[in-house]
Amino acid sequence: MDNKRVREDSSPKRIPLVEQNKSVLSVPKKAGFTRRWVNDDPKVPGLRIAAFRQAGWRIVEEDVSVGTEGVTNQNQTLGTGARKYNGSGGTMILMEIESKYYDEDQAAKMAKIDETERAIYGGEGIDNKLKIGSIGVEDIYVTTK
Repeated sequence: MDNKRVREDSSPKRIPLVEQNKSVLSVPKKAGFTRRWVNDDPKVPGLRIAAFRQAGWRIVEEDVSVGTEGVTNQNQTLGTGARKYNGSGGTMILMEIESKYYDEDQAAKMAKIDETERAIYGGEGIDNKLKIGSIGVEDIYVTTK
């Protein structure tokens, strides 16, 4: 009778570092929505979150996996909504908005940037000619003999 003990490997499955290249903040996408982590200010808790909610964002209440699949202790869900500590004493809260509203907001933000650039570059915009006052980029490369 052979009385050998077979040692079972009880260590967790090894995940090489090259396979752990997913951000610790990555979350599953949701069709038709844009998600992002929002830092809640520890000095005035809830103020920034309230501003996002007023703009149409909502807290992701569903149970979501956060970070690389298989890496333990990545999901910090505290109470309702997905949350993570940000390392500086505050908390990040996962929020989402319908993509159509997100796209509208981004277009409005870009319109303000375009307006500023037109004012800086004499109405021409940065795409046409990099010009400030009467000196342009092409003037830098003119050599005198």
